Amino acid sequence: MSPPSDLVQGLKLETSFSPSYTQHTFNKRGTSGREWKIRVHERWTRKKRLGQGSYGTVWLETCERPARRHSPAVRAVKEIPVDSTVTEKMDYYRELEAVMKFSQERVGSIRAEGRVLRSV
Repeated sequence: MSPPSDLVQGLKLETSFSPSYTQHTFNKRGTSGREWKIRVHERWTRKKRLGQGSYGTVWLETCERPARRHSPAVRAVKEIPVDSTVTEKMDYYRELEAVMKFSQERVGSIRAEGRVLRSV
């Protein structure tokens, strides 16, 4: 597998997963001079499957309280499974980079997140 590109590496997002939601944690600039960086959390809930293909499943997720003022409250998330039978044939960083490049003009923000569902 090739190393992650600068595009992928620069959009990495601290993420934790639970059965009922996905949580992102990041720093946000405060409204006053004393609040230079505020640590905030966003929780996204999976609502329904939008589609599925050979490289993963696309889900609709919603956020009740986006942490950023102009953040959307809905998003489409592509889940790429880590499977030992596919890992050797698929370059995950290249797939992620392709999604990011094709989505940039139509999407306000793109973040990279990941978790290993199963490893050998």
